[in-house]
Amino acid sequence: VGRVPVDLSLKQTTFVNAPMKPGKTPDAPKQRPQTEDPLIEWLANDDPEPGSMLVSCGTPYATSMSIAFESVLGRVGFSEIDFFGHGTPETLGPEVIMREIAGAVHRYAELRRKQLASA
Repeated sequence: VGRVPVDLSLKQTTFVNAPMKPGKTPDAPKQRPQTEDPLIEWLANDDPEPGSMLVSCGTPYATSMSIAFESVLGRVGFSEIDFFGHGTPETLGPEVIMREIAGAVHRYAELRRKQLASA
């Protein structure tokens, strides 16, 4: 468990809660938000100023989040995006790690495809 530095803990904090999405049909259950959705909600509702910071979840989702951040923030003109994190917990099963790796590779391939299409 880490401690937030005092100067950071005094800053205004906003929690972003991306809503569930409607199902594909009216009778289908709602779907969970996608990786980009909290970031899109933050940009749309908080109008972040220079120096603002959005903190997201950590391992094993950090790679997927960094690709989502690059994809969304690059489109709206953010030029500097920093990431930090910690190692994967030993208690995390290999199936979770492999699912996240596969998702990150897919997300990165989609980002590169869009970048190349717009070049």
